[in-house]
Amino acid sequence: MRKRSARLFFVSVVSLAALFMSSVSLASAAGISGAGSTLAGAIMSNWTNGFLIKEGIAATYSPSGVEAGLAKLDSRSVDFAAADAPLSAEQAAACDDCAQIPWLLTGLDIGFRIPGVKELNLSGPVLAGIYAGRIKNWSDPEIAELNPKVKLPKLKITPVFSTEAGGQNWTFTSYLAKVGSKRSGGRTTVGFPVGVGAAGDAGVSAAISATKGAIGYVTANYAQALDLKVASVENAAGNFERPGVASFEAAGASVKQVSTSGIIDATDPPRTASKAYPLAMFSYAIVPHAAPQKGFVEQFLNYAVGPGQKLGEAFLFAPMPKAVKGAARGMIGAL
Repeated sequence: MRKRSARLFFVSVVSLAALFMSSVSLASAAGISGAGSTLAGAIMSNWTNGFLIKEGIAATYSPSGVEAGLAKLDSRSVDFAAADAPLSAEQAAACDDCAQIPWLLTGLDIGFRIPGVKELNLSGPVLAGIYAGRIKNWSDPEIAELNPKVKLPKLKITPVFSTEAGGQNWTFTSYLAKVGSKRSGGRTTVGFPVGVGAAGDAGVSAAISATKGAIGYVTANYAQALDLKVASVENAAGNFERPGVASFEAAGASVKQVSTSGIIDATDPPRTASKAYPLAMFSYAIVPHAAPQKGFVEQFLNYAVGPGQKLGEAFLFAPMPKAVKGAARGMIGAL
């Protein structure tokens, strides 16, 4: 009798184990899904493929734009979203108890089209003056002083800005507010007194390419993909730095701690960051606490902020600094 009971107990344990493994297998097959930022979409296929190879879990992502991605997350039709700026109060309320976790570090390039000019130095005060309408011509003495070896034409400056709410505007206005603009920073929507608006990176890039004398801000991988001429920007140490992985990484390294909100403003690092590009920007994973597939989402996020960081250089994503990676892992563990 005792042997039979033991045998029945063993069979039950094996059956439960098999059922558990079957459930895990089905969940892994179903995978997780995300949507949102087109910026994050640049690296996402590398991440999802790498994650599948490493963990055996499928992940899909739709670069539908931040607003569309957040709407899908609000309805819980995806497991995570990606955004290039911190959530507004309204977005946070609609998401209903969501964490914003930094997971990508890149930069905002200043693209320009000036006939005959391939290299250009700019400073924060000059950029603020251009977008305020105070500096109107490329031959202005303030620009000429930064470019003594460049023959600048007498040509009207046409500033271009993004009409889409997004991280490009948030990063650019955060920077301008620090270096000379009287306007408030950290705004995802803008309305400058001069210039022309265009829809997102695609629209701003097209407007720069099509307009003599144009200047505008676009994310680094987009500027690279379209081969835009981009400016070197003066940092707090007085050095003119070109946008690139190394200068983004140097800017990120100036971040020594991250608030519990996850919000990071890496623009205009202190002068001790002598090699930093002053328009660095972070992108975020937006994830509900107590997500339906929480375990798999945590695994994917830990992959993204861990081994996945090595896959970003081709898209001009820099490795996140130690302090930010540590904070991100803590936020993931607290989901």
